[in-house]
Amino acid sequence: MSPCSSVSCGNLATSRITYTSQTWSAKCIYRTWQKQMQPKSRCSKCRSSKPTGIHCLQEFYGDFVALDVHHFMVPVPCNEVLINPRAAAAFGASEFEAVDRLVQGLSALFLALRRRPVIRYQRTSDAAKRLAEGLYTLTYKQQPGVFDFGSRSSPVVLLLDRTDDPLTPLLTQWTYQAMIHELIGIRDNRAVLTSSKVAEQYREVVVDPASDDFYKRHLYSNYGEVGLSVKELVDKFSTASAQHKQLNSLEDMRRFVLEHSDFSRAQSNVTKHVNIVTQLSEEVSRHNLMDVSTLEQDLANPASALNAAGAYEDIMAMLQGKAVSNKDRVRLVMLYALRFEGEAGRFSGLLDALAQAGVKAANPQLYAAAEDMPRYGGQDRRSGDLYGGGNILLKAKNVFKGLQGVDNVYTQHQPLLVETLRLLAANDLNPAAYSYAATTQDEALSWQAAYKQRPPREAIVFILGGSTYEESKAVAEWNARGPQAGMRVLLGGSNVLNSDAFLAALGAGSADSNGMR
Repeated sequence: MSPCSSVSCGNLATSRITYTSQTWSAKCIYRTWQKQMQPKSRCSKCRSSKPTGIHCLQEFYGDFVALDVHHFMVPVPCNEVLINPRAAAAFGASEFEAVDRLVQGLSALFLALRRRPVIRYQRTSDAAKRLAEGLYTLTYKQQPGVFDFGSRSSPVVLLLDRTDDPLTPLLTQWTYQAMIHELIGIRDNRAVLTSSKVAEQYREVVVDPASDDFYKRHLYSNYGEVGLSVKELVDKFSTASAQHKQLNSLEDMRRFVLEHSDFSRAQSNVTKHVNIVTQLSEEVSRHNLMDVSTLEQDLANPASALNAAGAYEDIMAMLQGKAVSNKDRVRLVMLYALRFEGEAGRFSGLLDALAQAGVKAANPQLYAAAEDMPRYGGQDRRSGDLYGGGNILLKAKNVFKGLQGVDNVYTQHQPLLVETLRLLAANDLNPAAYSYAATTQDEALSWQAAYKQRPPREAIVFILGGSTYEESKAVAEWNARGPQAGMRVLLGGSNVLNSDAFLAALGAGSADSNGMR
């Protein structure tokens, strides 16, 4: 970073960070008093220019994308290979290339934050282990001086594989940001609307909390709350619009001209959110998502009274329903495979029902994703306790939550990440399941002992294969607790997944896709 500024861990400056495909040391950008930004060789600009010509020298590491103050992404050329090795042949890419790219991006993040973290990784993931080894070699062996920032306390970086929680990317989302990404898709803070009710000129919209106060306030509001708030926004605008029509004097006209830019901006914002909610409503109705999501939440919630036989019958009824899309049929079968992993016979029966419903013929890739779920995200591939079965205290909490009820049946699920953060902050995260990257066992034990005495106060959690907006919401809520949380958290991933992207990656290499729906 520059001598003028720095970025604190847990607070990324979204306006300053852009993606560039550079080496691990990252492209350096220097800003002069003329407000021009040019890439230069390291510090040569500073040495060769006249002292009066430099207003401020700032060095930005651009190998990662800041999505929010607590959420970032390190893009890779083919994220699918981090989820499904079969994708390597389909896309002509390799997992090793993707991991090398992640070493570049995460090392740039460490430099930007001026941190050299202690490295932990999910032991059941070969990709996470390779990434941990690459980062450890670079930051502690090859370039220790570059990453040495003095006596500042070391945060921890926890490298997870998407296999640790394959459940979260499969669920229908009901909070505004996550719902837009799930049902419409967000790419580079843009969404493209396809509803016939939306005029062509309004179809591409910007969804950026930095420039849209309404969107920022309602990122994590549920679908019903957003609908009411959009109605209030329309009513407020209608009142302002009626006032603007009453131009009875020169003073009224002067005031209108002065307020016109704000009025136009408000009109554009109202139009945008009305159009977004319109398309979301169409998608929910078209695919019968409320009924589908109710069953999804029961399958995802360990406190639900659902048993293997009852869930099987409920899913069979959904598979035979004409109002349910092929994608949603597949997601329900995959959720059953995760929740009732020992029910191989019933799972086979559900696969047969998918084939009879025409899913296998219409989209072999989608069918393959369902078929491979036990191998991809089964219990032997996971380090975390996805359903709380091995943790008596967690199981009791889940049962109590089920007895107590929740405000919204569609948002009962909590990502596994919440429990992982709680264990990490208390230094109770099992070192046998989430190992320390170290040269010797003694070094690993020394880190373990240090954190036992004083748990980490900063953490970077990175998910190979991609994070989700539901997990981003969980981290935002964690950080909002302030000192009570005990630890500030940054969440990162190699992509931001929705169910379409996740299913496409799982089915990659099996056959050509005909679309997720």
